[in-house]
Amino acid sequence: MSSLLHTLAPVLYVKDIHKSLDFYCDILGFERPYIWGDPPGFAMPKREHIIIMLSQTNDSLKIQPKKDIWDVYVWVSDVKFLYEEFKNKGANFTQELILKEHYGNLEFIVEDPDCYTIAFAEGISKNSFF
Repeated sequence: MSSLLHTLAPVLYVKDIHKSLDFYCDILGFERPYIWGDPPGFAMPKREHIIIMLSQTNDSLKIQPKKDIWDVYVWVSDVKFLYEEFKNKGANFTQELILKEHYGNLEFIVEDPDCYTIAFAEGISKNSFF
């Protein structure tokens, strides 16, 4: 049987859709998408099979990045390559590339303009999920 699930698209509330798109597209390499709404305030940048839905809001209470864990976790096939790519583009890292031995992933974490954290990881041991 072929795969039934294809991708996941979390929704993040943001203060400034254009500033957020600059980060996701210029720093993280997502495709620059169409912006919906009047005024424009919703977009879905995509990179390969990953989509992040961004919804601009004037209600600061809706913008709630997690403080004790990442907001989005992305498994990748070459985490070292992505780390160098993002580093060369000026990404703000909240965690440099390290091995998380207790769950077997090599990972790093970047922070977007609204303080959401996105972890990128590659499973490298028998403890990893993938």
